[in-house]
Amino acid sequence: MKRFAIAIGLIISLKTASFAQESTPQVERKTPEEIAKTRTEMLDKKLNLSAGQKEKVYEINLEEVKNRQAFKQEAREEARKRFKDRRETFKETDEKLNEVLNEQQKQKYKELKEKRKEQLKERRGKHRSEKTKIR
Repeated sequence: MKRFAIAIGLIISLKTASFAQESTPQVERKTPEEIAKTRTEMLDKKLNLSAGQKEKVYEINLEEVKNRQAFKQEAREEARKRFKDRRETFKETDEKLNEVLNEQQKQKYKELKEKRKEQLKERRGKHRSEKTKIR
């Protein structure tokens, strides 16, 4: 009886896990116009806007959405550039260090870098799994 209950519990948990994975929808990106329209309609329902107000509110919302999207794009591009610059700096530093070190030290330095790289991967993996738990 105990085994039967465990088996049932296992089957239910597997079904639940597979259902959760299948039901995760892909997020469709709305256009700025669609977002502005949705926001305007929400405000219209709550504030009972006139036709003239509704048109002006739509234009204001559309401008804000476009500005926000442009800002996000600029931020992504800046982050990519910083990452590229940082990688280049690390590479230059690495080259300079290798000029100073002897062969044994170079080997040890290489091992230290590999160990650090693995630690970062582990930390990133933990961070990502925590993110999914939060959602």
